[in-house]
Amino acid sequence: MLSERANQIEPFIVMEVLERAQELVRQGKHIIHLEVGEPDCNVPPAVAKASMKVILEGHSHYTHSLGNSELREALVKKYKSEYGVSVTQDQILILQAVLRRY
Repeated sequence: MLSERANQIEPFIVMEVLERAQELVRQGKHIIHLEVGEPDCNVPPAVAKASMKVILEGHSHYTHSLGNSELREALVKKYKSEYGVSVTQDQILILQAVLRRY
């Protein structure tokens, strides 16, 4: 049983969207899930091994919101040396994308 106060908490909207998407999948609709950020595939073994290594080394914290600063600085240097273009770290955003074939 939940307390009266717990029963008054509004549901997290993402979970409502997920439930609706799952309902549509059960109806045979093709849905691309973008609601919770949960992968729809297993982690490749090489990625799992590398992940365990960095976790054990203590690198398990979030990066800067623009992405890893060391990688961004390396890209600043690469753009300057290879393309002659001057950019700053603040102009570089590192995103992670997972692609899936349908």
